[in-house]
Amino acid sequence: MVVKKVNNKCKIGNKRTKFGINSDLYNGAAEIGRGMAYMRATFMLLISILLIIAGIYFLRKKEIYTQQTTLTVSSVDDLTKTFVKGKEVISCVVKGNVPDCKEIITVSGYNKVVKPGDTIQVWTKPNCLNLDAVANRTSFKNIGWVMIGIAVILIIITIVNIYFVRKHKGIAAAEGVGSVSSMIGSGFNGGGDYTIGES
Repeated sequence: MVVKKVNNKCKIGNKRTKFGINSDLYNGAAEIGRGMAYMRATFMLLISILLIIAGIYFLRKKEIYTQQTTLTVSSVDDLTKTFVKGKEVISCVVKGNVPDCKEIITVSGYNKVVKPGDTIQVWTKPNCLNLDAVANRTSFKNIGWVMIGIAVILIIITIVNIYFVRKHKGIAAAEGVGSVSSMIGSGFNGGGDYTIGES
């Protein structure tokens, strides 16, 4: 049989096949790349769904500390100073009075140095419930929106990735080669040490 190469094509009888772009190796790499992309997409979508569910939970969760008010410091206890990565971290228990509450309010873990007579901004529970307060409140709604925002970003990234992998075989092949290389590299790294010799 005579095989002639004409314009980067192989002519066998009356049939022509391109070299490279439609080779079995290239197609195989593209299929692997698409498969890995679909697997990642499934995983990312599952994570996104969980984040959305958690986000909705936090959006519906009732806030504990709802009233911001001014506390007049009456005493400061358990003052500690530590250094974390060269930075001074302060913690103390502050007690004092707030408007519309006759009892003493306690703020644990306050992170600034204060003295009796100073005023600080705190968050309290409705009707001074449990007589405790916090200086910094993390809103459940903020947590919920952050989770939903992350989920939306993951979904967009997943859709864009699937689009390009399906649309462009070159990207799919690159994904496949990268995945295979990573698996081979992981196999060598985790293979352990072997010694050849007499038993």
